[in-house]
Amino acid sequence: MPRMHPTHLPEKANRSERQLFTAFEGLQGKDDWVVMTGLTVGQHVAGLSGEVDAVVIAPGKGILLIEAKTAEHVEYRDGQWFLAKNPRPTKNPLVQLDGARRSIRGFLKQRGLLHGDEPIARLVWFTNLGRWQFDNGTPHDLAFFEWELAWSDDLAKPAETVERVLAEHSAWFGEAEGVSVDPASLTAEHATDIADALLASFSAASSAADRRRARLIDERALLEDQELVLDLLETNPHLYFDGPAGCGKSWLVAVAARRAARAGRRTLLTCWNMLMAESLRELVGESPFDIEVADLNAVMLRVCGLTENPAGADDRWYRHELPERALQALAEHPERGGVLPRSASTSFRMSRACPCSWTCCAPSRWAATRRRPASCSRAMPASRSCGRRGSAPSRCRRRASWRRGSYTCGCAATAGWRRVCCAR
Repeated sequence: MPRMHPTHLPEKANRSERQLFTAFEGLQGKDDWVVMTGLTVGQHVAGLSGEVDAVVIAPGKGILLIEAKTAEHVEYRDGQWFLAKNPRPTKNPLVQLDGARRSIRGFLKQRGLLHGDEPIARLVWFTNLGRWQFDNGTPHDLAFFEWELAWSDDLAKPAETVERVLAEHSAWFGEAEGVSVDPASLTAEHATDIADALLASFSAASSAADRRRARLIDERALLEDQELVLDLLETNPHLYFDGPAGCGKSWLVAVAARRAARAGRRTLLTCWNMLMAESLRELVGESPFDIEVADLNAVMLRVCGLTENPAGADDRWYRHELPERALQALAEHPERGGVLPRSASTSFRMSRACPCSWTCCAPSRWAATRRRPASCSRAMPASRSCGRRGSAPSRCRRRASWRRGSYTCGCAATAGWRRVCCAR
């Protein structure tokens, strides 16, 4: 069996190309032959590009370029070709093969792989027409030889057809003046070198260090408005961003989380599901700082002191029972919320706080509890949004409004003060 390239025909291959592939694929005793189908000629000397339906490299015989035609009617008159009864002439298939032959010959010569006397013949193969249907009105035409045409009958004997055409080519041009033809110069090793040159391949892959470097470059190349967003996070306790998929929300929240971690803050980057969490881990990358990426369900389970969701958990568990348990656990154990949250999904909320304990949970309704120790000097903002206006401590100099939820603010004698916010 000859060396076939490609080993399987692409889906776009037409009927004649498939017929040729099947015919050559079943050849026996031609293990040193190379058959290339659908060879693209990018370095074409007579146009921008071209294609050869099949190239057969037969050691000791020569190289044959094949143009396959599926037409069920062909007519050649006045030097023009008419296929499928089309009144307009089509491209001359033999001229197409001439351009491909010059291109391949020049390509191989540039690489020192062609001695100059290897025979390179051409053949137009009509796979839907039999030889008995061929009526040559002008035998021995000056434009081409009759042996440069093959028919559907020849599909049953492809090796014999190739050898016959190459033999006729060598016999004729071997007698021509100024033309040197020596089939023996095409040895099996030489044929392999030519095939490898025509079928050159390459591969490229980035390393982990390359990806880290690219990530740093991307971070430095943030657009001005993205930089503005990141700067806003330094001065705004709560920001809400909404936008279509692919606009950069996840990238922004990942950069913000890395910045917070580098600043020495214990950082949690959270989202709605495990798939998104995995994506965020890739965006954040490896970090020596205190930064964790977890989906919201895992965060709530941890706050409740659970290791997994109960078997058979339904929508009510995820939307109501688990969030309520998490809120209750936070009320009883505020220290379990000692993280700085980030949440991301198709749209996400990002929250910033001072180094006090903090947590945020629940997919459809969310709540936050923060307790400030006596040593914390930052002022607590009061809220004016839900109708229940909270009273801020006397040293609270800032006022902020919350779009969703209720808010309470007050002083306690020992622990400083506490804030609770729950969505309606």
